[in-house]
Amino acid sequence: MPNDQVEVDQKPLLTNSERKAIEIHRESALRKFKMVRVLADADLSAEARQPLIEAASQVMKALAIYHHIDTPESIRESLKPPFSFHWGESLLDLKEFIEEEKADLQSLAGALDQCLTLIDTKQRG
Repeated sequence: MPNDQVEVDQKPLLTNSERKAIEIHRESALRKFKMVRVLADADLSAEARQPLIEAASQVMKALAIYHHIDTPESIRESLKPPFSFHWGESLLDLKEFIEEEKADLQSLAGALDQCLTLIDTKQRG
């Protein structure tokens, strides 16, 4: 690639503190996902709602750091542009879960977990 062309996908490198913050949010989200799965498996879907919201909040914070954008004030705010783009394929399920209190908890937890796997701190560090 010639020197005068800039790669469109090029993102700024993450600092050590950004990588650590992402990992903290990732670990917190993963713990909440485990809680959601245990509660959902025990047919306690209502009880699993709050931990899933907390997990989504941790994913949202990790995404904001990763993409160098402001963290929305709430999950509901993150469903609107410009942040909504960063939810990827989980956006529709998350929107349904937050706005209509519907959604398959296990499926949504899996979709949010997939968001976390797309955050590759090693490639940008």
